[in-house]
Amino acid sequence: MRLCECRGRLGDLAGAQRDLTAGLHLAREAGDGRLAVYALCMLSQLAYAAGKPGEMQPPAEEALALARAAGDQESEALALLRLGVAVGRPGGDSALARQCLEDSLALHRCLGNTVQVIRCLNNLGEHHRWQGDLDAAAGCYQEAIALSRQSGYRTGLCVPSFNLGEVMTARNDPAAAMRCYQEGLAVSEEIGYRANIPFCLGGLGHSALAMGDLEAARGYLLRALSEAVETRSLSRGLYVLVGFARMKAMCGDRVRAAEWVGLTLSRPSRDLDEQQRAEALLAELRQTLPADELEAALERGKSLDLQAVVDELMAEGSDAFVVPPSGGSSALHDGTS
Repeated sequence: MRLCECRGRLGDLAGAQRDLTAGLHLAREAGDGRLAVYALCMLSQLAYAAGKPGEMQPPAEEALALARAAGDQESEALALLRLGVAVGRPGGDSALARQCLEDSLALHRCLGNTVQVIRCLNNLGEHHRWQGDLDAAAGCYQEAIALSRQSGYRTGLCVPSFNLGEVMTARNDPAAAMRCYQEGLAVSEEIGYRANIPFCLGGLGHSALAMGDLEAARGYLLRALSEAVETRSLSRGLYVLVGFARMKAMCGDRVRAAEWVGLTLSRPSRDLDEQQRAEALLAELRQTLPADELEAALERGKSLDLQAVVDELMAEGSDAFVVPPSGGSSALHDGTS
């Protein structure tokens, strides 16, 4: 199980899956219910990391049933967390998700498990953000970050810092967002949490774009894509791809940008961050592309292969983007500022 955690942090999702499956089999053979619950919860979490939301709920439900049958509060709290995340996906049961996450948080507080309290707060923040309550989301992330600092749990700084950056982005404060992404990146690199690095670099790229610095944005996004490729985490490439799409639009290739938006919005593994950024770009493209041309590009994008697009970007590198002489501040308007 510990080997699985190490592989997951390094981005080796296939290896983590193998270790978990073997661990679950051994736990069942040994009649170790607590270890089986842990393995099932990790399988649910791994499905999320692998961009397979449809595979998250069954192991979480089985874990909760096992934990409650055994009367094990610690296992129940963990299973409630994973089930809350699983059912809180788009189209899921929002009320059940919130109840599971709040119950898990309350149990972990009673048990004095600071690490799990931090994780609950982060996921409850995600739930609030999905529901559009930015203030509640920010409160959860900030408490998670504060607890991580107080307890010395460095890993707990990584994801909440990134997520708080997304809140700042939604509040149209790219400078504050950049500070959050920078902290998340610094800690992730320090502790070797590679799974989080593409997101933080991607966030920095998005923020640089919002601040009109295309050169910096290009560097961040290329680094982010390289990390996603090295860790074999294509699902993380979607977040980066939306940044590249905006860059394409800012450099004048709005049709290609629309195709990449179409690809992003058609992927079932897309998360809130990709969806919101892609929809914002789409709204801008509707103002600058004829409707028939835009719709055709979006349809073509649905049939694009994400791996092929990533390979294309990696091959072209910085040559894929010609920054306009104005520095790109004109965003999506035709050659004027």
